[in-house]
Amino acid sequence: MTKKMLRTAVTGAAGICCFLVLKENEAVMTGVKRGMALCLETVIPSLFLFMILAEFLSTADLSPALFWPVRLVCRLFRLPEETAPVILVSMAGGYPAGAKMVGNLVGQGRLGPLTGEKLLCSCVCCSPAFLAGAVGTGLFGDNRLGLFLYGCQLAAMLCTGIAAGFLMPSDKAKGDLWAGDGDYAGCFVKAVTGAGRSVLTVCLFVMVFSAAQNLLRPLPGWEVMSGLLEVSVGCDALSGEPFRKALILSTVYTSLGGGCVWMQLYCFLGESGVRMRKFLPFRMLHCFLSLFFTLTAAKHLKLEQEVFSSFAQPLISNGSGSVTAGVSLVMLCLMFLLTLPRRQKSCTERGSVV
Repeated sequence: MTKKMLRTAVTGAAGICCFLVLKENEAVMTGVKRGMALCLETVIPSLFLFMILAEFLSTADLSPALFWPVRLVCRLFRLPEETAPVILVSMAGGYPAGAKMVGNLVGQGRLGPLTGEKLLCSCVCCSPAFLAGAVGTGLFGDNRLGLFLYGCQLAAMLCTGIAAGFLMPSDKAKGDLWAGDGDYAGCFVKAVTGAGRSVLTVCLFVMVFSAAQNLLRPLPGWEVMSGLLEVSVGCDALSGEPFRKALILSTVYTSLGGGCVWMQLYCFLGESGVRMRKFLPFRMLHCFLSLFFTLTAAKHLKLEQEVFSSFAQPLISNGSGSVTAGVSLVMLCLMFLLTLPRRQKSCTERGSVV
């Protein structure tokens, strides 16, 4: 496709989107409200602390002794042992946390773009909190099944990381990655404010894709398409489906991540130089392996619908959210506003240079 054809296609798609937003304004508003409820109930409580951890570990001076178990995984992935915090945070914090650390380390010049690209293909994983709570309890009525899915996806992540280690190149080491800023109080302050901006960015993407999903609702098979756009709403749409269908589709949704997660990763990588071209094929490999491990283990463990009911309540309530979630959102907005003067100053300086 030539650049002119691509420009024409994008312009046409933008025009169609404008028409749909004007024609289906009520559906769009409902989708945005649904996305806001999802952010209040699930995204902020489960992601905010891990984003703080990701920001802190990517800037602070660290001791390698605390990460020795994960350093063994780095050797399997043919990655520098100093990338152990990235893998650990990704395993525990979910999709964007690991990518945020990769973008930070490459942007700081402490990690090469090729190594960052390999690390990105190896460290993106759904969080155990989401799988146990939103999928296990919310969809199947038992958090044990969510932890079971997490174990299968963790095994798929290890296999994908080993494959990426053999197939993808790395940059030469750029010195001691453990050596960071020794001002831990300053690192913590930067981590909290940076995490606030990052979580706010995630929430904006969730609201956009939630609105897009609501526009697709009249189409046949929208349940399948919704999960490929945004994971949480897609899993919510599976409530009431047969057990095997819900198990397969929830595994596909959570292992792939969907368009919303991919846009978040692209945003957090920013101008670090880490490309996502090889990320997508390895994500497909991760999805295939997750599905294989899940169905094989479910067959041997004889998981049936009588054990895990798929007729639990939907993930998202119709209310406006809990008091705790509302307070969390207000705090994020305040932290974001506190960072505006510094950002405006940097933009002014950048403009004067231009």
